[in-house]
Formats: sequence, structure tokens, C-alpha cells
Amino acid sequence: MIYFDYAATTKMDEQVLETYEKVAKKHYYHLDNTKESLKIKNAAIKKIISILNLEGYELIFTPSGTLANHMLVTSIADKFSSKKHFITSKYEHNSMLKTFQYLETLGHQVTYINPNTDGIINSEDVIKEIKKNTVLVSIMTVNNELGTVNDIDEISKNIKNINPQIVVITDFIQGLGKIKIPTFKYIDAFTISGHKISGPKGIGIVFYQKKLNFTNTNAYEHYNTMLRGTQPLENIIAITKAIELLMDNYNDKLINLNDNLNYLTQKLKVIQGVEFNTLPITNIVSITFNNILQGESLEQLFYDNGFKISTKSACSTKVKSTSISLKAIGVKQEIMQKTIRISISNTTTKTEIDQLCNFIKKVSTNNESNFN
Repeated sequence: MIYFDYAATTKMDEQVLETYEKVAKKHYYHLDNTKESLKIKNAAIKKIISILNLEGYELIFTPSGTLANHMLVTSIADKFSSKKHFITSKYEHNSMLKTFQYLETLGHQVTYINPNTDGIINSEDVIKEIKKNTVLVSIMTVNNELGTVNDIDEISKNIKNINPQIVVITDFIQGLGKIKIPTFKYIDAFTISGHKISGPKGIGIVFYQKKLNFTNTNAYEHYNTMLRGTQPLENIIAITKAIELLMDNYNDKLINLNDNLNYLTQKLKVIQGVEFNTLPITNIVSITFNNILQGESLEQLFYDNGFKISTKSACSTKVKSTSISLKAIGVKQEIMQKTIRISISNTTTKTEIDQLCNFIKKVSTNNESNFN
């Protein structure tokens, strides 16, 4: 199986796996009951902050990126006793959208910003929606279905220039390892996930400015109480190792990734019957076949022929629904059903890309005899 679904999840790095196993075997007892384990955890926190150059930030470990997003938004919202106004985008990850929909049931007002047809959130479109009672803006950095990149530094700066009290957060889960890391100068908090960066599943991180102080809310306490069990020290140390490995020669990794992306893009451009939905920028490419094949059959067809791609966000595959991101940029339903998402890594080889593109040529002819 040739893997082209890195936006969904990644294989754990061998060094990360070794670290995980070593810690799991040695520190299997309850984390909070030993000074040694707490010392190791605190050292890991300091190391992550240092590696990512996030002076002034603190972090909280969560069981996933999804829960990191949910906990962050609900805890901040709980700081306000009266009903407030929130801003997000229409193509956020489902974990964000569902959370903001939940806030609406509590009586809060939420404005959902449309991306433009290129899949980008314009800063001006966010700014014009700010109201006197706006308290939080959440715009993802990299879209998980399109791979488009929002200039979160510019957006956050412009928001703070209007009202420094507005909390600005970003879902950075698809960004780490795929793009140059933003300065986060005007960002109050952001989230990442372990299994997106060759780390373990079952752990996410919320990074937040110390001044944000959202951990004293009832929502955070409720969340923290539910999770107040035996903390997975092996996951904590493993994600620390994953971040350390990722940031080693980070720019070189981005160069390799961009080289792979350009190679893939050029190969796809010459295939008749294939169209890009947005300009490929990161590691994600969304393409549509101009034929009668439908999305679900496409995913199975590729899998049966040795390629793992996807037709929508991994967190939406259990629900037969419209692609949030494609709908947001104006793609019609019948086109969505002929669309696949290809996502690569810096270690993807050109030989693998050649094999994929050769099969895409066969699919684009819509000739079933080609698949036998």
C-alpha cells in the first residue's frame, strides 16, 4: 500500500516509538504519585516550549487535537457571564464547528466567515464582522481538506489593532511540519495533534499565552475533572520526541516537501480530465475527476489498487455528508462526489508519485478495463 493520506494521520517515527515503549515499560505507575514522573513531565513541557521558541506560552496536554479545540473554545467562552459574539470560518475542522454550534445553543452569537474561491480567509472579511461584544476569533491556519494557508499573523495583528481584548486562537494541527511556523505574536492560543507529526495517537496540545488565564473557568474544571486519571506519560514524552525530531532541520524538511508538492502538481497538470479545486500550497492536493465516478467508489478503487487517498476529512468519513471545505468555496455537490484528497510528506518519493499519477491517468479515462 502506497500512502497518500498524511493529512489524516502519520506513521509513528521509529525513534518516537522506541521512546514510547521505553517510557511505557519503566514508568507504568500513576504519574501524579511519583516525583520522578512529574519531573520528567515538567522537563518535557519546558523542552517543547524551548524547541518551538514559545517563550511566554504555557501548554496543556489533551487526549486528542479534537478535544484540544473543544476544551480551548468552551473554556474561554465560560469566562463570560453574558451572551457574547464569536467569529470563526465556515470551513473549520468539524471539532471547531461543532463546538461553536454548541455555543449557539447557549445563546451566544457566532459569525461564520466564508473563504474566497481560492480557499483563503481574507483578513478584511474578518475585521468587518467585529462587534462591540466580540470576544473571540478562531481561524484555522491550514485547511485540512484543501491545504490552503491563512495568514494568521496578519489576521491576528489586524484584530488586535482594533480591539486588543479580543482573544485570537488558531487550529494549527495541519500546519506544524507543513509550513513555516508563524510568529504567533498576536495569537493567544493554538492547538496541535501528536499523530499528525509522526507522533503517538491519543494526545494533543493546547498552547496558550500565560496572560490568557482560562484554566480557572467552570468549563475547564469540568473538562479537567473528567480527565483527572492516570496521565499517559509515554504519550507526553513521545510527542516531545516527535516535536524534537520534526524541528531538527525543519527548513530542509519544508524544502523537500515543497519539492514533492511541485513534482506532484506538475504531473497532475498534464492529465486530461483532472482539475484542481484550489492551488496546491502545502502537502494537500484536492482534485476532481470530470467523469461519472463517485467519491466513495473512488476511495475504494484507489485502495483496491494499492493507494491510500481520501475523499474527505478523516473525522468525517463515518458520516455521509457534504464536504465542508468544498462547499465553502462554492464547489457543487455533484463535483464533490468526484473529488479526492491527496496528501504527501517530505519522505514521499518521486517513484511513489509517478505510480499514483499513472493510476490517476487510468481513472481519468473512466475505463473499467484499465483497473483489471
